Amino acid sequence: MLRAHTLAVLVLIIFTGVAPAIAQTNHQPARSTLLDWQNTKRTFILDQYSSFGGPEHDGGLFRFTTREMNTEHQLDIFTYDFPPHEHYNWYYRTDTGFRSYVGSLGLGLFAINHQVRMDVDAGSNFTIPLYMQRTFDNRQNRTLLITGVGYNLTDNHKVGLQHTITEHKPDLDAIFYYQYGRPETGFMKVEAAALDWTNRFIYQLSERRERNYDRRRKYRINPYYFSFTATTPEWNNFRAEAMGGIMTLSEEEIGAMANPEDNVIDRDRAYYNGALLEWATSNITLGVTWQHIYNRFSRKSVSEEAEEFVDLGNRQERQTLGAHASFRIGNIHLHNWFYRTYFHDKRFDIVERESDHYPFDFEEHRYMMKNRIVYRPPDRGPIFGLEFNADYRDMFHEYYDPRLERYVPGYDYRRYYRHAAKPRNDRITFLFGFQFTQRSFMTGGFSIDIDGDIETGPGTKRDSPNRFDGGFARLVINL
Repeated sequence: MLRAHTLAVLVLIIFTGVAPAIAQTNHQPARSTLLDWQNTKRTFILDQYSSFGGPEHDGGLFRFTTREMNTEHQLDIFTYDFPPHEHYNWYYRTDTGFRSYVGSLGLGLFAINHQVRMDVDAGSNFTIPLYMQRTFDNRQNRTLLITGVGYNLTDNHKVGLQHTITEHKPDLDAIFYYQYGRPETGFMKVEAAALDWTNRFIYQLSERRERNYDRRRKYRINPYYFSFTATTPEWNNFRAEAMGGIMTLSEEEIGAMANPEDNVIDRDRAYYNGALLEWATSNITLGVTWQHIYNRFSRKSVSEEAEEFVDLGNRQERQTLGAHASFRIGNIHLHNWFYRTYFHDKRFDIVERESDHYPFDFEEHRYMMKNRIVYRPPDRGPIFGLEFNADYRDMFHEYYDPRLERYVPGYDYRRYYRHAAKPRNDRITFLFGFQFTQRSFMTGGFSIDIDGDIETGPGTKRDSPNRFDGGFARLVINL
């Protein structure tokens, strides 16, 4: 979209113009990271029961879009979430802390994300890593604990075994990992996880006790998860990250125990990979990122004689190129992030039943940006600033709607996800808060809508603009 490209270029030109005037100091660079993006994808793979629609959802493993979303859900989370340089501080500059954000999710609900992490020294080279997350939005309703034991073989070599704990007994995962190095000096980490390893045991036990579940979700092929993460040490102000993960093929039988002939077989596989390259000094940061996500899903009836024969599926792919630039002038911080995404969601239905769900073939280019200027003291004091947050979507495959007497882009997709997609969303966000220490602070804010939210769906508009765009708060405590 021309508007998005033009604004991003202008911001970068302005920032580049002021960069030579910035005096060099000994502040820590405002670096970014993709580790939180990776952690989010990993969480959706590990804890599928807590994602929207549960493990039987047929709209994609990573829940890019759900029917619960309104047109501004993605921009809301983009506004409320911690910016990439604060993610960097969380993953690289502390191993013990708490952070949280709370933001408006409509009239009656909040989007929340609370995280606790620590690495407890248990003596004799043993550690107890602990991570807990409580998240609620229109993609997930998740309470997840990951804990276990780690062992330091040497200063640079560490192995460990972790386990997920949720309320769902069939959804427990065992994770083995090896790590070389440390985040602050560059490290490499590999993981191998047996996903839902208790699933088959739970159902076999219920059959022996003749106390079956009313509904079955039993694996024929158990999935595994493998991942790697690598970050370089700094070299001439440069650093890089690379990461990837894959969920191997899963095949499971789903349906009522009383009518096995009407059950279906779900097959699912997914992978993701990403990379970051960044150059930073005390007052200037420039970087680029690349993120790729793929998911393939299919569902087919066990029997050709099923009362309602099903043979459907989808393929989703998302590729994102990003660029970021940060500058510091005294206590004034200027940040710019820009992302260009190609998204393809193709759904097929061999039976071709009457449905607004299948089939459709949706493609789009999506442009998201965050430009902010913030006053932040070096130690203790007030924080205040201003942000511009935007989400622009260029949807393909126009369809002529005789009711509206015009072409509607992405019509089939928007007919199903009726309130989840529109071409333009942008807002001005006012920030304020207080910094207790360099590692702990509280911020809040509220947004004023620029586009007015006139369009609420394909062919639907509100009578008058809605300018208030919700408020939020964040709290970070790092020890």
